[in-house]
Amino acid sequence: NLKINQFLVRLGEYDFTRYNETRSRDFRVTEIRSHADFDPVSYENDIAILKLFRPSFFNSYIWPICMPPLDDLWDGYRAVVVGWGTQFFGGPHSRVLMEVAIPIWSNRDCQDVYINRI
Repeated sequence: NLKINQFLVRLGEYDFTRYNETRSRDFRVTEIRSHADFDPVSYENDIAILKLFRPSFFNSYIWPICMPPLDDLWDGYRAVVVGWGTQFFGGPHSRVLMEVAIPIWSNRDCQDVYINRI
């Protein structure tokens, strides 16, 4: 039930304990497009697109991600995931940006393992 004016996007952040070490930039959000099939119980389709109030510039800390074509198959490759999450359930959030490489499963393998478990 958050209002759009409660959202702030920060680009270029790395360490929350060091002020402006990367010259991060903050942006107000003017529009949020959530996935039409988002399920708040299972978190299925937990994704949204945020429109920023103004354009950003790119530098060594701020850069867009590149999405592959929808018909490309990446089964067996590894993907890099980044964030300030926890390293274990209920653990503290990281103060610095972390990354991990994880294997990409086929949709079929994922469904076989996680059907009705999430």
